[in-house]
Amino acid sequence: MDYRDSFAFGRILTLYFYTSNADKLLQARLLARRRGLVIRHLSASREPYDEDYSSDTQTLLHRAVDQISGMFGIRNCFFIEDTSIRLDAFSRCSDFPGMRAKEWFSSVSFSEVNEQLLRAENNRRTTVKSDIALHVPGLRSPVMFHSETEGVIADTEPSFAAQVQYPWLTPKTFNGWFVPDGQSGVPKRLGEMEFESSLRYDFRAKNIEQLLDRYSEYMAVANLPSQSFTNRVPTPPVVSQLELDLPRSRSLILIIGGKCAGKTTFADRIAMRESVQVFEASSVFKALANEHNFKSQSDGDVFWFLQSIGLESVGREVARLVSSVPDQTCVVTGLRTIEEILYLQDAFPETIVILIESDQRIRYERHIKRAREQGLDSLSEFRINDERQREYGALRVAHDIADLVISNEESMERYLARVDDVFGHIEKERIQYASAASPSELERCLTALNKIGMVATCQEISDRTQESGFPVLVYNTNRALKAAPEFARRVKRPGGKLSYEITDRGRALLTLMQIRRHRVIQKKNAMMEPNCGQK
Repeated sequence: MDYRDSFAFGRILTLYFYTSNADKLLQARLLARRRGLVIRHLSASREPYDEDYSSDTQTLLHRAVDQISGMFGIRNCFFIEDTSIRLDAFSRCSDFPGMRAKEWFSSVSFSEVNEQLLRAENNRRTTVKSDIALHVPGLRSPVMFHSETEGVIADTEPSFAAQVQYPWLTPKTFNGWFVPDGQSGVPKRLGEMEFESSLRYDFRAKNIEQLLDRYSEYMAVANLPSQSFTNRVPTPPVVSQLELDLPRSRSLILIIGGKCAGKTTFADRIAMRESVQVFEASSVFKALANEHNFKSQSDGDVFWFLQSIGLESVGREVARLVSSVPDQTCVVTGLRTIEEILYLQDAFPETIVILIESDQRIRYERHIKRAREQGLDSLSEFRINDERQREYGALRVAHDIADLVISNEESMERYLARVDDVFGHIEKERIQYASAASPSELERCLTALNKIGMVATCQEISDRTQESGFPVLVYNTNRALKAAPEFARRVKRPGGKLSYEITDRGRALLTLMQIRRHRVIQKKNAMMEPNCGQK
Protein backbone atom coordinates (compact mmCIF):
# COMPACT_ATOMS: atom_id res chain seq x y z
CA MET A 1 0.00 0.00 0.00
CA ASP A 2 1.23 3.51 -0.87
CA TYR A 3 2.76 5.31 2.12
CA ARG A 4 0.31 8.17 1.58
CA ASP A 5 -2.87 6.09 1.62
CA SER A 6 -3.13 6.14 5.41
CA PHE A 7 -3.53 9.92 5.32
CA ALA A 8 -6.12 9.93 2.57
CA PHE A 9 -8.72 8.43 4.89
CA GLY A 10 -11.18 10.72 6.59
CA ARG A 11 -12.25 7.94 8.96
CA ILE A 12 -9.51 6.37 11.07
CA LEU A 13 -10.09 3.05 12.82
CA THR A 14 -8.72 2.94 16.34
CA LEU A 15 -6.52 -0.10 17.02
CA TYR A 16 -5.64 -1.18 20.57
CA PHE A 17 -2.80 -3.45 21.69
CA TYR A 18 -3.62 -5.45 24.82
CA THR A 19 -0.29 -6.12 26.54
CA SER A 20 1.52 -5.68 29.82
CA ASN A 21 4.91 -5.59 28.07
CA ALA A 22 6.06 -1.98 27.62
CA ASP A 23 8.77 -2.87 25.09
CA LYS A 24 6.32 -4.75 22.86
CA LEU A 25 3.98 -1.77 22.94
CA LEU A 26 6.79 0.64 22.09
CA GLN A 27 7.90 -1.47 19.14
CA ALA A 28 4.36 -1.82 17.75
CA ARG A 29 3.65 1.91 18.12
CA LEU A 30 6.86 2.86 16.33
CA LEU A 31 6.17 0.55 13.38
CA ALA A 32 2.62 1.91 13.14
CA ARG A 33 3.76 5.55 13.33
CA ARG A 34 6.15 4.98 10.45
CA ARG A 35 3.14 4.07 8.31
CA GLY A 36 0.91 6.89 9.48
CA LEU A 37 -1.16 4.62 11.73
CA VAL A 38 -1.82 4.78 15.47
CA ILE A 39 -1.80 1.96 18.01
CA ARG A 40 -3.17 2.67 21.46
CA HIS A 41 -2.59 0.80 24.69
CA LEU A 42 -5.36 -1.25 26.21
CA SER A 43 -4.16 -1.80 29.77
CA ALA A 44 -5.47 -3.56 32.83
CA SER A 45 -4.56 -3.77 36.51
CA ARG A 46 -4.41 -7.59 36.41
CA GLU A 47 -2.62 -10.13 34.25
CA PRO A 48 -3.77 -9.74 30.62
CA TYR A 49 -5.33 -13.18 30.35
CA ASP A 50 -4.99 -16.76 31.60
CA GLU A 51 -2.12 -18.43 29.75
CA ASP A 52 -3.22 -22.06 29.51
CA TYR A 53 -0.31 -23.95 27.91
CA SER A 54 -2.16 -27.25 27.64
CA SER A 55 -3.34 -26.42 24.12
CA ASP A 56 -1.74 -24.88 21.04
CA THR A 57 -1.00 -21.18 20.43
CA GLN A 58 -4.06 -20.51 18.29
CA THR A 59 -6.41 -22.00 20.87
CA LEU A 60 -4.75 -19.99 23.65
CA LEU A 61 -5.11 -16.74 21.69
CA HIS A 62 -8.74 -17.48 20.76
CA ARG A 63 -9.59 -18.02 24.41
CA ALA A 64 -7.64 -14.94 25.45
CA VAL A 65 -9.57 -12.75 22.99
CA ASP A 66 -12.88 -14.09 24.30
CA GLN A 67 -11.75 -13.52 27.88
CA ILE A 68 -10.65 -9.92 27.26
CA SER A 69 -13.82 -9.09 25.32
CA GLY A 70 -16.01 -10.52 28.05
CA MET A 71 -14.06 -8.91 30.87
CA PHE A 72 -14.10 -5.38 29.49
CA GLY A 73 -17.02 -5.42 27.08
CA ILE A 74 -14.70 -4.01 24.41
CA ARG A 75 -16.42 -2.84 21.23
CA ASN A 76 -13.24 -1.77 19.45
CA CYS A 77 -10.61 -3.57 17.42
CA PHE A 78 -7.75 -4.88 19.54
CA PHE A 79 -4.98 -7.43 19.19
CA ILE A 80 -2.78 -9.58 21.40
CA GLU A 81 0.61 -11.11 20.58
CA ASP A 82 2.32 -14.26 21.86
CA THR A 83 5.96 -15.20 21.31
CA SER A 84 7.10 -18.82 21.37
CA ILE A 85 10.43 -20.58 20.82
CA ARG A 86 11.43 -23.95 19.39
CA LEU A 87 14.86 -25.33 20.33
CA ASP A 88 15.37 -28.25 17.93
CA ALA A 89 17.70 -30.09 20.32
CA PHE A 90 14.94 -30.45 22.94
CA SER A 91 11.78 -30.51 20.80
CA ARG A 92 10.00 -33.62 19.66
CA CYS A 93 6.24 -33.66 18.94
CA SER A 94 5.83 -30.20 20.41
CA ASP A 95 8.03 -27.13 20.64
CA PHE A 96 10.28 -26.60 23.63
CA PRO A 97 10.04 -24.24 25.46
CA GLY A 98 7.14 -23.26 23.18
CA MET A 99 4.68 -20.79 24.68
CA ARG A 100 6.47 -21.03 28.02
CA ALA A 101 9.39 -19.08 26.54
CA LYS A 102 9.15 -16.20 29.00
CA GLU A 103 9.10 -18.42 32.09
CA TRP A 104 11.82 -20.71 30.71
CA PHE A 105 14.19 -17.87 29.82
CA SER A 106 13.88 -16.27 33.26
CA SER A 107 14.72 -19.61 34.96
CA VAL A 108 17.92 -20.54 33.10
CA SER A 109 21.32 -19.01 32.36
CA PHE A 110 23.19 -19.00 29.07
CA SER A 111 25.89 -21.29 30.46
CA GLU A 112 23.28 -23.86 31.57
CA VAL A 113 21.60 -23.92 28.16
CA ASN A 114 24.97 -24.04 26.42
CA GLU A 115 25.99 -27.11 28.43
CA GLN A 116 22.72 -28.84 27.58
CA LEU A 117 23.19 -28.07 23.88
CA LEU A 118 26.74 -29.44 23.88
CA ARG A 119 25.41 -32.69 25.38
CA ALA A 120 22.76 -32.78 22.62
CA GLU A 121 25.38 -32.92 19.82
CA ASN A 122 25.54 -29.10 19.83
CA ASN A 123 22.36 -28.77 17.78
CA ARG A 124 21.80 -25.03 18.15
CA ARG A 125 19.02 -24.69 15.56
CA THR A 126 16.21 -22.43 16.82
CA THR A 127 12.96 -20.93 15.55
CA VAL A 128 11.36 -17.91 17.19
CA LYS A 129 7.65 -17.44 16.42
CA SER A 130 5.16 -14.61 16.77
CA ASP A 131 1.39 -15.11 16.71
CA ILE A 132 -1.14 -12.29 16.71
CA ALA A 133 -4.89 -12.49 17.20
CA LEU A 134 -6.88 -9.47 15.98
CA HIS A 135 -10.36 -9.02 17.41
CA VAL A 136 -12.78 -7.31 15.01
CA PRO A 137 -16.25 -6.65 16.47
CA GLY A 138 -18.82 -8.59 14.47
CA LEU A 139 -16.52 -11.50 13.56
CA ARG A 140 -17.02 -14.72 15.51
CA SER A 141 -13.31 -15.61 15.47
CA PRO A 142 -10.21 -13.44 15.67
CA VAL A 143 -8.10 -12.84 12.56
CA MET A 144 -4.78 -14.67 13.01
CA PHE A 145 -1.29 -13.65 11.86
CA HIS A 146 1.89 -15.70 12.10
CA SER A 147 5.56 -15.01 11.47
CA GLU A 148 8.75 -16.81 12.42
CA THR A 149 12.50 -16.47 12.07
CA GLU A 150 14.93 -19.37 11.97
CA GLY A 151 18.48 -19.25 13.25
CA VAL A 152 20.83 -20.57 15.92
CA ILE A 153 21.73 -19.89 19.53
CA ALA A 154 25.07 -18.05 19.69
CA ASP A 155 28.18 -19.87 20.93
CA THR A 156 29.00 -17.28 23.57
CA GLU A 157 27.18 -15.12 26.09
CA PRO A 158 26.11 -11.66 24.84
CA SER A 159 28.54 -8.84 25.65
CA PHE A 160 26.93 -5.91 23.80
CA ALA A 161 25.04 -3.02 25.38
CA ALA A 162 21.28 -2.55 25.21
CA GLN A 163 19.94 0.08 22.81
CA VAL A 164 18.39 2.96 24.73
CA GLN A 165 16.20 4.06 21.84
CA TYR A 166 14.94 0.55 20.99
CA PRO A 167 14.82 -1.35 24.31
CA TRP A 168 13.67 -4.66 22.79
CA LEU A 169 17.10 -4.86 21.09
CA THR A 170 18.93 -5.94 24.21
CA PRO A 171 21.19 -8.70 25.58
CA LYS A 172 18.75 -9.28 28.45
CA THR A 173 16.14 -11.23 26.45
CA PHE A 174 16.35 -14.15 24.03
CA ASN A 175 17.21 -11.56 21.37
CA GLY A 176 20.66 -11.48 22.99
CA TRP A 177 21.19 -15.19 22.33
CA PHE A 178 19.47 -15.58 18.95
CA VAL A 179 21.42 -15.28 15.66
CA PRO A 180 18.97 -15.17 12.70
CA ASP A 181 19.71 -16.95 9.41
CA GLY A 182 20.25 -15.15 6.12
CA GLN A 183 22.68 -12.44 7.19
CA SER A 184 25.53 -11.29 4.98
CA GLY A 185 28.95 -10.66 6.49
CA VAL A 186 29.61 -11.45 10.14
CA PRO A 187 26.33 -12.75 11.65
CA LYS A 188 24.89 -10.71 14.52
CA ARG A 189 22.48 -11.54 17.29
CA LEU A 190 19.07 -9.97 16.81
CA GLY A 191 19.53 -7.84 19.92
CA GLU A 192 22.77 -6.24 18.71
CA MET A 193 21.50 -5.29 15.23
CA GLU A 194 20.77 -1.70 14.27
CA PHE A 195 17.03 -1.06 14.29
CA GLU A 196 16.67 -0.70 10.51
CA SER A 197 18.68 -3.89 9.89
CA SER A 198 16.69 -5.84 12.48
CA LEU A 199 13.35 -5.34 10.70
CA ARG A 200 14.16 -8.04 8.15
CA TYR A 201 14.84 -10.62 10.87
CA ASP A 202 12.66 -9.59 13.81
CA PHE A 203 9.91 -12.21 14.17
CA ARG A 204 7.54 -9.78 15.93
CA ALA A 205 8.22 -6.83 13.62
CA LYS A 206 7.42 -8.96 10.57
CA ASN A 207 4.15 -10.06 12.12
CA ILE A 208 3.12 -6.54 13.15
CA GLU A 209 3.78 -5.40 9.57
CA GLN A 210 1.36 -8.08 8.34
CA LEU A 211 -1.23 -6.86 10.84
CA LEU A 212 -0.78 -3.25 9.70
CA ASP A 213 -1.14 -4.26 6.04
CA ARG A 214 -4.50 -5.86 6.85
CA TYR A 215 -5.58 -2.93 9.01
CA SER A 216 -4.85 -0.49 6.19
CA GLU A 217 -7.14 -2.56 4.00
CA TYR A 218 -9.87 -2.39 6.66
CA MET A 219 -9.55 1.40 6.74
CA ALA A 220 -9.84 1.58 2.96
CA VAL A 221 -13.11 -0.36 3.18
CA ALA A 222 -14.36 1.81 6.06
CA ASN A 223 -13.84 4.88 3.85
CA LEU A 224 -15.74 3.64 0.83
CA PRO A 225 -18.63 5.90 -0.25
CA SER A 226 -22.11 5.01 0.99
CA GLN A 227 -23.20 3.73 -2.44
CA SER A 228 -20.66 0.90 -2.02
CA PHE A 229 -22.81 -0.63 0.72
CA THR A 230 -26.21 -2.36 0.74
CA ASN A 231 -28.18 -2.35 4.00
CA ARG A 232 -29.82 -5.62 5.01
CA VAL A 233 -32.26 -3.67 7.19
CA PRO A 234 -34.08 -0.42 6.43
CA THR A 235 -32.47 1.54 9.26
CA PRO A 236 -28.73 1.23 9.97
CA PRO A 237 -27.62 0.96 13.59
CA VAL A 238 -27.12 4.27 15.36
CA VAL A 239 -23.77 3.35 16.95
CA SER A 240 -20.98 1.73 14.96
CA GLN A 241 -19.01 -1.08 16.57
CA LEU A 242 -15.77 0.46 15.31
CA GLU A 243 -14.59 3.58 17.11
CA LEU A 244 -13.52 6.27 14.63
CA ASP A 245 -10.91 8.91 15.41
CA LEU A 246 -11.26 12.26 13.68
CA PRO A 247 -8.15 14.32 13.01
CA ARG A 248 -7.21 16.73 15.73
CA SER A 249 -4.19 20.65 15.69
CA ARG A 250 -1.06 21.09 13.71
CA SER A 251 2.58 22.10 14.07
CA LEU A 252 5.38 21.29 11.63
CA ILE A 253 9.01 20.40 12.35
CA LEU A 254 11.47 19.70 9.52
CA ILE A 255 14.58 17.64 10.36
CA ILE A 256 17.58 17.97 8.03
CA GLY A 257 21.12 16.63 8.31
CA GLY A 258 23.76 14.50 6.64
CA LYS A 259 23.68 10.74 6.29
CA CYS A 260 23.68 9.00 9.71
CA ALA A 261 23.56 12.33 11.55
CA GLY A 262 20.62 11.18 13.71
CA LYS A 263 17.50 12.36 11.85
CA THR A 264 15.63 9.06 12.11
CA THR A 265 16.63 8.63 15.75
CA PHE A 266 15.20 12.10 16.51
CA ALA A 267 11.96 11.25 14.71
CA ASP A 268 11.61 7.82 16.30
CA ARG A 269 12.17 9.31 19.74
CA ILE A 270 9.33 11.82 19.54
CA ALA A 271 7.12 9.51 17.47
CA MET A 272 6.48 7.61 20.71
CA ARG A 273 4.11 10.44 21.69
CA GLU A 274 0.50 10.06 20.55
CA SER A 275 0.39 13.76 19.59
CA VAL A 276 3.18 13.36 17.00
CA GLN A 277 3.05 12.08 13.42
CA VAL A 278 6.28 11.46 11.49
CA PHE A 279 6.66 11.55 7.71
CA GLU A 280 9.76 10.37 5.87
CA ALA A 281 10.50 12.41 2.76
CA SER A 282 12.23 9.39 1.19
CA SER A 283 8.99 7.39 1.38
CA VAL A 284 7.04 10.23 -0.22
CA PHE A 285 9.64 10.44 -2.99
CA LYS A 286 9.39 6.68 -3.64
CA ALA A 287 5.61 6.98 -4.02
CA LEU A 288 6.02 9.85 -6.51
CA ALA A 289 8.68 7.89 -8.41
CA ASN A 290 6.37 4.87 -8.65
CA GLU A 291 3.58 7.05 -10.02
CA HIS A 292 5.90 8.23 -12.82
CA ASN A 293 7.50 4.79 -13.33
CA PHE A 294 10.91 6.19 -12.35
CA LYS A 295 13.31 3.44 -11.24
CA SER A 296 16.87 4.80 -11.17
CA GLN A 297 18.70 5.26 -7.86
CA SER A 298 21.59 7.41 -9.11
CA ASP A 299 21.69 10.90 -7.58
CA GLY A 300 22.09 12.50 -11.00
CA ASP A 301 18.99 10.78 -12.35
CA VAL A 302 17.03 11.46 -9.15
CA PHE A 303 17.77 15.18 -9.36
CA TRP A 304 16.81 15.24 -13.05
CA PHE A 305 13.54 13.50 -12.16
CA LEU A 306 12.81 16.02 -9.40
CA GLN A 307 13.49 18.87 -11.81
CA SER A 308 11.10 17.34 -14.33
CA ILE A 309 8.19 17.15 -11.83
CA GLY A 310 9.18 20.25 -9.82
CA LEU A 311 11.86 20.51 -7.13
CA GLU A 312 9.12 21.35 -4.63
CA SER A 313 7.07 18.23 -5.47
CA VAL A 314 7.95 16.22 -2.35
CA GLY A 315 7.16 19.29 -0.22
CA ARG A 316 3.81 19.73 -1.95
CA GLU A 317 2.89 16.10 -1.27
CA VAL A 318 4.06 16.36 2.35
CA ALA A 319 1.87 19.47 2.78
CA ARG A 320 -1.15 17.44 1.68
CA LEU A 321 -0.30 14.71 4.18
CA VAL A 322 0.25 17.20 7.00
CA SER A 323 -3.12 18.82 6.26
CA SER A 324 -4.79 15.45 6.74
CA VAL A 325 -3.78 15.36 10.43
CA PRO A 326 -4.53 18.94 11.52
CA ASP A 327 -4.47 18.30 15.24
CA GLN A 328 -1.04 16.68 15.55
CA THR A 329 2.54 17.90 15.65
CA CYS A 330 3.98 16.71 12.35
CA VAL A 331 7.67 15.91 11.87
CA VAL A 332 9.24 15.51 8.42
CA THR A 333 12.68 13.95 8.03
CA GLY A 334 15.09 13.94 5.10
CA LEU A 335 13.99 16.87 2.91
CA ARG A 336 16.79 17.70 0.48
CA THR A 337 15.87 20.68 -1.68
CA ILE A 338 15.42 24.33 -0.79
CA GLU A 339 12.23 24.35 -2.84
CA GLU A 340 10.62 21.64 -0.67
CA ILE A 341 11.38 23.55 2.51
CA LEU A 342 10.23 26.87 1.03
CA TYR A 343 6.94 25.29 -0.07
CA LEU A 344 6.27 23.98 3.43
CA GLN A 345 7.38 27.21 5.08
CA ASP A 346 4.93 29.09 2.90
CA ALA A 347 2.10 26.62 3.56
CA PHE A 348 2.75 26.48 7.33
CA PRO A 349 4.33 29.75 8.51
CA GLU A 350 5.19 28.39 11.98
CA THR A 351 7.41 25.68 10.51
CA ILE A 352 10.60 24.99 12.50
CA VAL A 353 13.72 23.69 10.73
CA ILE A 354 16.12 21.64 12.87
CA LEU A 355 19.61 20.75 11.68
CA ILE A 356 21.18 17.62 13.19
CA GLU A 357 24.97 17.96 13.07
CA SER A 358 27.65 15.32 13.51
CA ASP A 359 31.29 15.04 12.46
CA GLN A 360 31.75 13.33 9.10
CA ARG A 361 34.01 10.59 10.46
CA ILE A 362 31.52 9.82 13.26
CA ARG A 363 28.71 9.59 10.71
CA TYR A 364 30.83 7.30 8.53
CA GLU A 365 31.52 4.98 11.49
CA ARG A 366 27.78 4.82 12.19
CA HIS A 367 27.16 3.98 8.53
CA ILE A 368 29.66 1.10 8.65
CA LYS A 369 28.19 -0.19 11.91
CA ARG A 370 24.65 -0.14 10.55
CA ALA A 371 25.60 -1.92 7.30
CA ARG A 372 22.16 -1.04 5.90
CA GLU A 373 23.24 -0.71 2.27
CA GLN A 374 25.99 -1.70 -0.12
CA GLY A 375 28.63 0.81 -1.20
CA LEU A 376 30.23 3.76 0.58
CA ASP A 377 32.77 1.35 2.03
CA SER A 378 35.50 3.96 2.49
CA LEU A 379 35.61 7.39 4.04
CA SER A 380 36.47 8.94 0.66
CA GLU A 381 33.34 7.39 -0.91
CA PHE A 382 31.31 8.65 2.03
CA ARG A 383 32.71 12.19 1.45
CA ILE A 384 31.74 11.99 -2.23
CA ASN A 385 28.20 10.97 -1.24
CA ASP A 386 28.02 13.90 1.20
CA GLU A 387 28.86 16.29 -1.64
CA ARG A 388 26.20 14.70 -3.88
CA GLN A 389 23.62 15.26 -1.14
CA ARG A 390 24.68 18.89 -0.76
CA GLU A 391 24.03 19.40 -4.47
CA TYR A 392 20.30 19.00 -3.77
CA GLY A 393 20.57 22.35 -1.98
CA ALA A 394 19.36 22.19 1.62
CA LEU A 395 22.52 20.77 3.17
CA ARG A 396 24.68 23.24 1.24
CA VAL A 397 23.19 26.08 3.27
CA ALA A 398 21.92 24.17 6.29
CA HIS A 399 23.11 26.72 8.86
CA ASP A 400 21.53 29.58 6.88
CA ILE A 401 18.05 28.02 6.95
CA ALA A 402 18.00 26.18 10.31
CA ASP A 403 16.11 27.58 13.29
CA LEU A 404 17.78 25.16 15.70
CA VAL A 405 21.03 23.19 15.53
CA ILE A 406 21.51 20.00 17.56
CA SER A 407 24.90 18.29 17.91
CA ASN A 408 24.94 14.48 17.94
CA GLU A 409 28.52 13.46 18.65
CA GLU A 410 28.29 12.03 22.16
CA SER A 411 26.48 9.04 23.63
CA MET A 412 23.00 7.96 22.56
CA GLU A 413 21.70 8.76 26.06
CA ARG A 414 22.92 12.36 25.85
CA TYR A 415 21.54 12.81 22.35
CA LEU A 416 18.10 11.48 23.33
CA ALA A 417 18.09 13.76 26.39
CA ARG A 418 18.88 16.67 24.08
CA VAL A 419 16.05 15.66 21.73
CA ASP A 420 13.60 15.50 24.64
CA ASP A 421 14.75 18.90 25.87
CA VAL A 422 14.44 20.56 22.46
CA PHE A 423 11.02 19.06 21.79
CA GLY A 424 9.85 20.08 25.24
CA HIS A 425 10.84 23.68 24.51
CA ILE A 426 9.06 23.54 21.14
CA GLU A 427 5.88 22.31 22.82
CA LYS A 428 6.08 25.14 25.35
CA GLU A 429 6.96 27.66 22.61
CA ARG A 430 10.22 28.52 24.37
CA ILE A 431 12.53 28.02 21.42
CA GLN A 432 16.07 29.43 21.47
CA TYR A 433 16.44 30.27 17.78
CA ALA A 434 19.82 30.26 16.09
CA SER A 435 21.15 33.79 15.63
CA ALA A 436 19.69 35.70 12.67
CA ALA A 437 20.29 39.32 13.67
CA SER A 438 22.17 40.10 10.44
CA PRO A 439 22.16 38.40 7.03
CA SER A 440 25.02 36.06 6.13
CA GLU A 441 27.57 36.94 3.45
CA LEU A 442 25.83 34.55 1.04
CA GLU A 443 22.46 36.20 1.64
CA ARG A 444 23.94 39.69 1.14
CA CYS A 445 25.63 38.60 -2.11
CA LEU A 446 22.48 36.95 -3.46
CA THR A 447 20.44 40.02 -2.50
CA ALA A 448 22.88 42.23 -4.39
CA LEU A 449 22.84 39.95 -7.45
CA ASN A 450 19.05 39.85 -7.40
CA LYS A 451 18.87 43.65 -7.33
CA ILE A 452 21.42 43.98 -10.14
CA GLY A 453 19.29 41.59 -12.21
CA MET A 454 22.07 40.48 -14.54
CA VAL A 455 25.57 39.01 -14.65
CA ALA A 456 27.84 41.03 -12.34
CA THR A 457 31.49 40.99 -11.33
CA CYS A 458 32.59 40.40 -7.77
CA GLN A 459 33.48 44.09 -7.52
CA GLU A 460 30.00 45.11 -8.69
CA ILE A 461 28.39 42.69 -6.25
CA SER A 462 30.58 43.93 -3.41
CA ASP A 463 29.71 47.56 -4.20
CA ARG A 464 26.01 46.74 -4.21
CA THR A 465 26.17 45.01 -0.82
CA GLN A 466 27.08 48.34 0.79
CA GLU A 467 23.45 49.43 0.40
CA SER A 468 22.46 46.95 3.11
CA GLY A 469 24.81 48.52 5.61
CA PHE A 470 26.73 45.19 5.79
CA PRO A 471 29.22 45.33 2.89
CA VAL A 472 31.01 42.19 1.68
CA LEU A 473 34.63 42.45 0.55
CA VAL A 474 35.39 41.49 -3.05
CA TYR A 475 37.39 38.41 -2.01
CA ASN A 476 34.65 37.26 0.37
CA THR A 477 32.05 37.77 -2.37
CA ASN A 478 33.80 35.25 -4.59
CA ARG A 479 34.31 32.85 -1.70
CA ALA A 480 30.63 32.92 -0.63
CA LEU A 481 29.21 32.44 -4.13
CA LYS A 482 31.79 29.89 -5.25
CA ALA A 483 30.83 27.68 -2.27
CA ALA A 484 27.15 27.64 -3.35
CA PRO A 485 27.15 26.85 -7.10
CA GLU A 486 23.49 25.78 -7.06
CA PHE A 487 22.40 29.31 -6.23
CA ALA A 488 24.76 31.51 -8.28
CA ARG A 489 26.13 30.54 -11.68
CA ARG A 490 29.77 31.34 -12.32
CA VAL A 491 30.37 33.23 -15.60
CA LYS A 492 33.66 34.02 -17.32
CA ARG A 493 33.45 37.33 -19.16
CA PRO A 494 35.71 38.49 -21.98
CA GLY A 495 38.82 39.92 -20.40
CA GLY A 496 38.88 37.30 -17.65
CA LYS A 497 36.79 39.11 -15.04
CA LEU A 498 35.09 36.59 -12.78
CA SER A 499 31.33 37.17 -12.62
CA TYR A 500 28.19 35.57 -11.19
CA GLU A 501 24.49 35.38 -12.02
CA ILE A 502 21.78 34.41 -9.55
CA THR A 503 19.81 31.28 -10.48
CA ASP A 504 16.13 30.52 -9.89
CA ARG A 505 17.23 28.26 -7.05
CA GLY A 506 19.19 31.20 -5.64
CA ARG A 507 16.04 33.33 -5.63
CA ALA A 508 14.16 30.55 -3.81
CA LEU A 509 16.93 30.36 -1.21
CA LEU A 510 16.96 34.13 -0.81
CA THR A 511 13.21 34.11 -0.16
CA LEU A 512 13.56 31.31 2.40
CA MET A 513 16.43 33.01 4.26
CA GLN A 514 14.60 36.33 4.39
CA ILE A 515 11.37 34.71 5.66
CA ARG A 516 13.28 32.88 8.37
CA ARG A 517 15.31 35.90 9.48
CA HIS A 518 12.23 38.14 9.59
CA ARG A 519 10.31 35.57 11.64
CA VAL A 520 13.15 35.02 14.11
CA ILE A 521 13.48 38.78 14.68
CA GLN A 522 9.71 39.00 15.22
CA LYS A 523 9.81 36.13 17.75
CA LYS A 524 12.70 37.67 19.67
CA ASN A 525 11.01 41.07 19.77
CA ALA A 526 7.78 39.47 21.00
CA MET A 527 9.68 37.76 23.83
CA MET A 528 11.06 41.13 24.95
CA GLU A 529 7.76 43.05 24.82
CA PRO A 530 6.46 42.19 28.34
CA ASN A 531 9.52 43.88 29.85
CA CYS A 532 9.41 47.01 27.70
CA GLY A 533 7.18 49.01 30.05
CA GLN A 534 8.96 48.05 33.27
CA LYS A 535 10.92 50.72 35.15
